[in-house]
Amino acid sequence: MLGLRDCTLALLISGLAAPLQADLKIRVQESFGRGGTTSLVYYCKEHFCRTESPGGREYMIVDWVNSRSISVDAALRQYLVHTPTRKPEAADSAETVVVEIETRDRGEQRQMFGHAARRFITTERRHIEYRDRPPSDITEIVTDGWYLDIPGQFPTLSRVGSVFVLAASSGRPGQPAIPKVKVSRSGPAPKGLAVWEQSGDNLLEVTEFSEAALDPRLFKVPADFHRLVHPLPGESLSWIDQLIYYWQEIEDWFGHL
Repeated sequence: MLGLRDCTLALLISGLAAPLQADLKIRVQESFGRGGTTSLVYYCKEHFCRTESPGGREYMIVDWVNSRSISVDAALRQYLVHTPTRKPEAADSAETVVVEIETRDRGEQRQMFGHAARRFITTERRHIEYRDRPPSDITEIVTDGWYLDIPGQFPTLSRVGSVFVLAASSGRPGQPAIPKVKVSRSGPAPKGLAVWEQSGDNLLEVTEFSEAALDPRLFKVPADFHRLVHPLPGESLSWIDQLIYYWQEIEDWFGHL
């Protein structure tokens, strides 16, 4: 189900932190050189954002006011709700991810989707510093992008300036798994919605952009869908969710007899 256990990822990487000034529907296509293409549709209204896979079978709703995400499998008529309660783990001082971001405004403008768009070139350099050995080699990513010059905050379609730290749990309670992250920036950061970005062989582009009013029902789970409970590590459950979770365990146990 849509990577349901990872649904809070949207809460961590999306830039939508305040109500939008207009409804938005955005279709995004990303190409990976010889690795094929992917496509997603975003629907945004006020403090809600829905991310939908092709065909609409699976989708995720993020509610920023209530700090929760809902992952839905329409084919199975099931959904999960997650409200992150886990406290951030202490950073591991043995490693530091160093990110240097340099941005240049090319001074170029064009009309895209009925709005003015501006072009920025961003060079991002990364390496890892270790406590007990020499630092890693520096990797450099150059991104050429166009950004709509419109007010408001938007889903983070852009990969510019995003720092993803993948940490594997060691299984030992209390052991830090997340390294420190140190980011420095120079130059004007791109603002607005990323509608076209190329980094090497990877290309991200918005292929559909609409500001027409959206149906509020897009951001609600149908009443006849069945709710499941699969808590994330460290996530606290309400007493109602605990009852649902325990009942699921009983049903699974009888189902395997």
